[in-house]
Amino acid sequence: MNKFALWIINMATPAALLAQTDPDFRITGQVKDEGVKEVYLSYFTGHGLQTDSAKVINHAYTLTGRIGSGMLVSMSSVGPDDIPTPDKLVSLFLMPSENFSIVHSGTFSDAVITGSAANTEYQKLMVMAKTYNAKKDKDPGAGEKEEVYGRFMRENPSSPLLAFAFNNYVGDPRAIKGEDVPGIRSLFDMLPDSIRNAPNSQAFIKQLDNKVTFDKAVGVGQSAPDFTQNDTAGHPVTLSSFRGRYVLLDFWASWCGPCRQENPAVVKAYHKYHDKGFEILGVSLDQSESSWKKAIRDDKLSWTHVSDLKYWNNALVKMYGVQGVPQNFLIDPQGTIIARGLRGEDLQNKLAEIYKN
Repeated sequence: MNKFALWIINMATPAALLAQTDPDFRITGQVKDEGVKEVYLSYFTGHGLQTDSAKVINHAYTLTGRIGSGMLVSMSSVGPDDIPTPDKLVSLFLMPSENFSIVHSGTFSDAVITGSAANTEYQKLMVMAKTYNAKKDKDPGAGEKEEVYGRFMRENPSSPLLAFAFNNYVGDPRAIKGEDVPGIRSLFDMLPDSIRNAPNSQAFIKQLDNKVTFDKAVGVGQSAPDFTQNDTAGHPVTLSSFRGRYVLLDFWASWCGPCRQENPAVVKAYHKYHDKGFEILGVSLDQSESSWKKAIRDDKLSWTHVSDLKYWNNALVKMYGVQGVPQNFLIDPQGTIIARGLRGEDLQNKLAEIYKN
């Protein structure tokens, strides 16, 4: 469960503006097929899939609506309860305040769109993606993010699709590594001021900077910072007291669904390798002592647990650069971090490698 409510770059429109009834986009269509009686426009919002529709009268229709940001949408002659075949829909990029025309047969496969600068840019991006996919077949090592989205941003610095391309370049923020940050920062600096200065964008950049700092401080190969925190009985526990054994420093919380789902795998690892010297030190980001202790009992977490019950203000969150839970650090008997973020089978495989003898 990530600390930041990403996704960050969404060119958000104030809620008050979205509440207005006047449309901010208009699509005028001409359809040649006599059998098409209605067309549909579908896109995802914070409330899930949204579908707008328009009747086709005398081969013509008009679709209007309001969107809060540029987004990928699909148009189809097939209703939302049916699954369209590829020839019966077209993807396009829709921006607020657009007014453009589309001419097509009933299948949408021959759609010709005029008057949409954003869609022209989107089609340019799709050509780059198609070229990349052909290249990838010959060179499996080619990097899609750089070859498609990074290149598109650098070659089209004024494109209205910069934020869209940037989001695709970044992917899952949790998977970003310290060495990825310089490239991401260089592309972030290309975004318009209105996007870069948005609060969520600034939170994202802070997160990137923290990744660099903490990759150096608590990266693989670094000494695990020592600390002392109280256990469930109020007794102080010090990390260095586990020296001489492998220890998994496990950050979690009773309120964290993914943590609770991961706990059975951690329990399995503990019972399998504890007799061989494997230890776990759980660090909870709870605020409620009773909820913390109940989760320990319910999930049968029979190892040492500590917390200062300060939620995300837990002193160890800052010390270890934890930006989401579950998170863990595997520490060797000398106190060196040898792995991070081991989940499920990855944890089992790493311990099997360590205790193979």
